[in-house]
Amino acid sequence: MSKINYYSSDMKYADSEEIFKKTSSYIFRKMAEINPILKINPVTNKKMQFEGVDKILTTRKNVFLKLEEKVRKKDWGDILIEIVADDRYASYCPHTNQFNYSEMRGVGWGMKQYKTDLLLYYFEESDSGYLLSWKKFQEMFLNNIQSWYLLALANKDKFAIKNAQNKNYSSINIAIPKKEFEKAYIKVGGKII
Repeated sequence: MSKINYYSSDMKYADSEEIFKKTSSYIFRKMAEINPILKINPVTNKKMQFEGVDKILTTRKNVFLKLEEKVRKKDWGDILIEIVADDRYASYCPHTNQFNYSEMRGVGWGMKQYKTDLLLYYFEESDSGYLLSWKKFQEMFLNNIQSWYLLALANKDKFAIKNAQNKNYSSINIAIPKKEFEKAYIKVGGKII
């Protein structure tokens, strides 16, 4: 029997004060030499969150940066990217590289056209992660999704498909080994912070 995930409890965990402190500390450290952060504010506006804005960073130069945040409790040596959030409303066919959806809520976060500047992918267990340009991340992901998905379907080179079973639906995720992820991100001109 597979484990059932509950979106609301996952969100409660990700939005907890403890996680906010950990991810904020990580962001302050990572941005210190590039563009020091003065403050970090959580976003509670549901419309902004739906557009991929979980936090607003204010730099010392008074520039505002929008941040999408993904938190994993454990570091499994890969980056897990959601392709389909709700299989009742969306599907992906790797052979044709076609993504079909009837409602945006079916689209996985890796495929959404978010209105954000940065992506934080954080591993709580090791207090490590990646701070990335959202545009470069999405360019890299869309350039590679088909070949990565086919590798994952074949369970090759440590790529894998991970389905998360929720109460009434399941989401489809692709696990990408960190080294492959980093190489592809750098190839599109992204800088890993």
